[in-house]
Amino acid sequence: MNAALIKRSPVLQIENNADEAVPATHNPTIRAALATENKEYMTIPHATHYYLGQPELLKACIDRVIDWSRRQGLLS
Repeated sequence: MNAALIKRSPVLQIENNADEAVPATHNPTIRAALATENKEYMTIPHATHYYLGQPELLKACIDRVIDWSRRQGLLS
């Protein structure tokens, strides 16, 4: 699995709990395979893959990505 090759890069993994496109079993498998110590995981309950009709859940996702990016020094 390619996730095992990620050893130094920071990773933010977001699981949309009601994702109809990505099987629920993929997220824990990927998380377990990541070799980096700098990894963060977030679950968004009831969020679908494309956030259709879920603007508040999309905002929660975007806010988390921005916060994480700032904490990683990727945004000022």
